[in-house]
Amino acid sequence: MAVQKTRLFAPTVVSDGAGTVLFTLAAAPTNLIFSGGVIRFANTTAGAVVISAYVGTVADGNSFVKAKSIAANDYLDVAVPRMLASQLVTAVAGAASSITASQLAGDIYS
Repeated sequence: MAVQKTRLFAPTVVSDGAGTVLFTLAAAPTNLIFSGGVIRFANTTAGAVVISAYVGTVADGNSFVKAKSIAANDYLDVAVPRMLASQLVTAVAGAASSITASQLAGDIYS
């Protein structure tokens, strides 16, 4: 089994509404697994803002963080569930231009 250590996405401002796809695992090889992932959601505003995150599309059944409030100028570190080839992580902020997402950890295995 090969291990790939890579940055999956640069720090990204999370949008409100439909949300922001933070990263998508490659479709090939089909045996890819993303494991040990941690994302930091940083609130860069003067007021509390909620964040939600999903493996897949924005749907309650896909959520691993649901409407979690982040205090002003604070952050939330979140473990990402194990993911398979072609899966993606989507995040939605409660207000535009308020939350920045950064990858802190995670490896791809094949």
